Amino acid sequence: MVATLVAVACFGAMQEERSYLRSQAERCERLAKFTTDDATRDALRRLAQDYLERARRWEAETRESAKRSEDATSAEAKMTDDSTNIGSPDRDRIAMGEEHEVRYWTEALGVTKERLQQAVDSVGNSVEKVRAHLRD
Repeated sequence: MVATLVAVACFGAMQEERSYLRSQAERCERLAKFTTDDATRDALRRLAQDYLERARRWEAETRESAKRSEDATSAEAKMTDDSTNIGSPDRDRIAMGEEHEVRYWTEALGVTKERLQQAVDSVGNSVEKVRAHLRD
């Protein structure tokens, strides 16, 4: 969630920067049209091209940043604790705040929710420690 908010803020800033660069390029082009001095006209056109190149780089960075943000958001979503996303952390720990886990562990260990909560409060949320505590 935080990564998404940061990406949105960065994207907004990049959009503003890109707009600024493009407007400066247009301004240089307009000035170049009305300038009678060849050297000044050439310098203004080079400056306009420089602004446009910088705007293109900002656009590329925006796309890359958005991709990184999507990847981070996707990774963040994969790490969330839900019943369809099980892995070692879910097998090794008991999350008493997750209803589906409480239901699973009360059935697997053959205890009530209250007894499971007492065991977790006593020895922590490690499945090994809870099992050992319940055996004693």
